[in-house]
Amino acid sequence: MIDLNRIIGIDDNQKDSKVVLASRYGDVCHDMEVDEIVDVERLSLTDSWNMFEEKVGHLISNPLIEPIAWCVVEECHGLPLLIDRVARTFRKKEKNVSRWEDGLKRLQRWDSIKIEGMDEVLERLEICYEDLKDDEQKVCFLYGALYPEESEIYVDYLLECWRAEGFINHANDFKQARNRGHTVLNELIKVSLLERSDKSKCVKMNKVLRKMALRISSQSTNSKLLVKPHEGLEDFLRKEEWEHANRISLMDNQLSTLPETLDCHNLLTLLLQRNKYLTSIPELFFKSMCCLQVLDLHGTKIAVLPSSLSNLICLKALYLNSCSDLIEIPSSVEALKHLEVLDIRKTKLNLLQIGSLIWLKCLRISLSCAQILESIDNPSYNILKLVNCDGIDPVIIKVLMKTNAFGLIGHKGVTSLSNFGIEKMNRMFHCLIDGCHEIKTTVYGNETSKAVLECLAQLTSVTLSKCPELKKIFSHGMIQQLLQLKHLRVQECHQIEEIIMESENTQLEGQALSKLKTLILIDLPRLGSIWANDSLEWPSLQRVEISMCYMLKNLPFNKFHYKVDWAAAASASVLLAANRQILVMAAIVYIEPLFHILKVSSCGTLYDISPTSDRSPMEILQ
Repeated sequence: MIDLNRIIGIDDNQKDSKVVLASRYGDVCHDMEVDEIVDVERLSLTDSWNMFEEKVGHLISNPLIEPIAWCVVEECHGLPLLIDRVARTFRKKEKNVSRWEDGLKRLQRWDSIKIEGMDEVLERLEICYEDLKDDEQKVCFLYGALYPEESEIYVDYLLECWRAEGFINHANDFKQARNRGHTVLNELIKVSLLERSDKSKCVKMNKVLRKMALRISSQSTNSKLLVKPHEGLEDFLRKEEWEHANRISLMDNQLSTLPETLDCHNLLTLLLQRNKYLTSIPELFFKSMCCLQVLDLHGTKIAVLPSSLSNLICLKALYLNSCSDLIEIPSSVEALKHLEVLDIRKTKLNLLQIGSLIWLKCLRISLSCAQILESIDNPSYNILKLVNCDGIDPVIIKVLMKTNAFGLIGHKGVTSLSNFGIEKMNRMFHCLIDGCHEIKTTVYGNETSKAVLECLAQLTSVTLSKCPELKKIFSHGMIQQLLQLKHLRVQECHQIEEIIMESENTQLEGQALSKLKTLILIDLPRLGSIWANDSLEWPSLQRVEISMCYMLKNLPFNKFHYKVDWAAAASASVLLAANRQILVMAAIVYIEPLFHILKVSSCGTLYDISPTSDRSPMEILQ
């Protein structure tokens, strides 16, 4: 941290003073304890034009040059460093229209053509790359150059490719690798080498930075890339172009045929997706790709996969989604003992054809026909996660009958779990609802039949997050059935006013929620009540976390001293943060045997902790 007082004489007492600092790294801003962080975006097209015009001068007022100049500015993609360098180059072309047109053509191809000053731009941009903390981040960044410029790359897909290629260090299992991958991705975003896309859960690489990545890769002896996506290729490339490549990207072309065999012993990634005229793959095509780890064929028109697929003994990620004509996968697929990710959504494959792939960590399928259900019957545990779907497919309802954990994420067209026929979810232990903007309640209040209520009896954890229309969570009847519920988390649901509807509170039995261990309530600005009275006994509660619940005025924990699980109590804690309207919290003194740790922060109007025992609160808390 920089000591501003020591260096330039600014101290905290100068309240009217402001200090503005700029850094490529967000961590620097956090270390300096800044009050506000503003991301400096790329220049808009208008601002880019104004900067270019200022540098070039009156030349672009020529009506023949101006439209060319606009195209030149667009090629700079809002990067001031590039605009400055390009403007200086085009200023030398004066009012010669032919030279401007030639300059534009060269600028559009400057990854393969030498242009004055461009090496200087790339060298300066490479500082960000060289400043990356380790090789793990560097190889992950360079991998992004395989995709078309400014294209949207799904985060999950990118992380899976990183994992398959072995870029993610110190991650023993799939979940750890995904978590570590998110950490690396965030570091790359922090230093602006990758950008968040407008499309949810996607990132993209700036065109200029992609050129820099290709330039760096071309100078490396360990990373030979063949990258020609979206170039209209109709025929496969010559042998001398691909035989030494480590990674090949020919996605979004017009390929209709492939070579009989591709003799690439060092090939690690092969991306052929969205070649919509590709209908077949030669039988021996994969014969010499024993090191291949990522294969993407999604969006092609292939009907069968060749038997040489079994030669891909190192393959870890295989993407066949949207191969709508694909009906067969060779039985020798069982040889792919390292395959972790398989995507067969929107294909005609049956799960029975891939039943031998017992090492899979991630399987993506489309629930389009009831016959799939025949192979979804894991006796130990079944998880169903619906992400960014719409409406209700009858097949989903049937699958829910065999589901132990259900995740509803970004779903449209449903207002309640009741829409799925909740009376059939009697095997469900865990429920997650996240980012569902139309959800208004968990279960319709008028559904009180025995079948509906009994389906809740197995639930052990419920998480509700980012549901802006959610107003009602639990009714009286539901609470009485949640006999096994251990963990409840509700966050960023801004319409919720009460956890249990107040009109239902009067007859709650003390043993309701008797197994609840964790209660977490975060960013619920309209929450005024958890429970309206103190009828519940909370014998198992170990952790309470309440944060940014500004309307919450009291806590219903006055019966904590009854029937306490003393063995569990030793590690229990309470955290209250930024709940500025909590006025009286007398419950704290009643829970003194249970909570040995109490953390209270940013509770600006908390004024009364009323002791009722002979011992002071400070003696009780340790």
